[in-house]
Amino acid sequence: MSDQVKTMSQPCVNCLKEAWKHCKQCGFAWYCSASCQKTDWPYHKTLCLGFRDLGSSPSPQHVKAILFPEERDNPEAIWVENNGDPQDETEISQKWDVKDLLKVQSDCDISPHMVIPHWSRYRKSSFQIVLLLRTGFLTDGSKPNQSIGMVTKGNFHFSWRGPIVAVKVRYSASEEAQASRNITVLDMRDTFGFLEYYGQYAADETGNDELGPISFWWLAPELKTELLDGKQIQGVKVNCKGETDLHGKKYIPIDVAKGHPAMAFLRPCAITERLELPLIMRRYPVDDLVQQSGRALGKKNNGPQLLQINVDPQSHRWGLVTTDSVRGNVVITRKDSKDLHPNHVEALFVYLSEVILAAFNDSYGFGTEAMSREQVLEMLSKRRFEWFFQQYRAAREDDENWRNTESPYAV
Repeated sequence: MSDQVKTMSQPCVNCLKEAWKHCKQCGFAWYCSASCQKTDWPYHKTLCLGFRDLGSSPSPQHVKAILFPEERDNPEAIWVENNGDPQDETEISQKWDVKDLLKVQSDCDISPHMVIPHWSRYRKSSFQIVLLLRTGFLTDGSKPNQSIGMVTKGNFHFSWRGPIVAVKVRYSASEEAQASRNITVLDMRDTFGFLEYYGQYAADETGNDELGPISFWWLAPELKTELLDGKQIQGVKVNCKGETDLHGKKYIPIDVAKGHPAMAFLRPCAITERLELPLIMRRYPVDDLVQQSGRALGKKNNGPQLLQINVDPQSHRWGLVTTDSVRGNVVITRKDSKDLHPNHVEALFVYLSEVILAAFNDSYGFGTEAMSREQVLEMLSKRRFEWFFQQYRAAREDDENWRNTESPYAV
C-alpha cells in the first residue's frame, strides 16, 4: 500500500469509510486501512493490473467498462463506445457498441439489467451500473459465464450465462455526471457483490442475513461437464412436485463434475454436518415440459427445505427453516466428493421429517414429551442416522435396488 495521502475525498473500496491510501499497483483503489485492502484483495486482484494497463480512452465517446467473458476465467477492463443521448435514458442497450462483445446481430438482442448494490454498500450517486446481456441468455443455449464463476468462487445465486458487459449509465448531462461515466474499482466491487447475491433466498426484507451464507443457489445443466479434470461424482436431483408428477420419479441420480467451481466453494448444510454427512445443494432448472404445463410453478420441494433447518442451540430461530419455501428442483452432492445415492437422500428426508421434526417440537414443548435441545442434537448424529438407515433399508429388503444400496457411511 502506498504512503501517498489523497487530495480528494475517496471512499474505502471495502467499507466505504473515508480512505487515505491507495493500491500501489494500480493507483485506483483507495482504502482506509491495510486490513480493508487485504479483505478486498480477492476481488481487486482480478482487475488491478487491467485497470492500470488499459491506457487512455480512444475517443470522448469511449468509456471504461468491464467484460465478463463467457469462456475465460477472468473479467477484463475494456473501452466501450457510447453514442447515446446523455439526456435520454430510454433504450439503454442501444447506446453501447457491444454487439461484437456479446456476439449478437442487433441491438434488439441486448437487454439491460440494473445492478443494485447490497444495502450495506448503499451510497448516494448520480449514476447506475447496468449489465448488458443477451436478451435470451437463459434459453438461447448460452453457456454458464465462466469468469463470473471464477470471480465469485462459485458463490453465485443465479444462472449467469453468455458474455456480459458492465457499464455506467448517466442520469444527467452535467460535467459531474459525464466525468463519472467510467466504471471505477468501487463500481467493480459493487458489481461483483451483486453477481454473488442476486437471487439469494436468505436475506430478509431489509437485506439483513444474520444467518450467514446459505448453500442454496442456481445450478446450470452444464454442471456435469468437464470444466476441470473431467472426473465425475454422483449426486441426486430432487424433483419438485410438478416434475415428479410428470416423470413419476422424485429422486434422480445425476453426474456432477468433481471440483466444479459451482459446487466446490459451497458450505455444507449445517444439519448434515451434524450427521457427518456433509451435503451441499443448488437449484436446478425445471424441465421445459413442466414449465410449459405450469405444474412446477408455485410448488414447494419440501425435502430439500429440511436441510435448511437451524440447528444452532443458541439461536432464537432454533428448529426453524432458514430460507423461504423451496421451489423447483435441486441437486444435492456430497462435499467430500463421495457418491450420493437417491436412496440415501430419501432415507435422510424421512428421518428428518418423521423423527427430527418431532424432536424439535418436543424441545419447544409442543410435542408428546419434554426434550432438551442437547437431546435433540444427540439425535442428529452419525450413530442415530446409521441405525435409522439400516432399519429403513431392512423394511424394503424385497426391493433389489434397496437391498443393494450401501450405507452412506460405507461409500
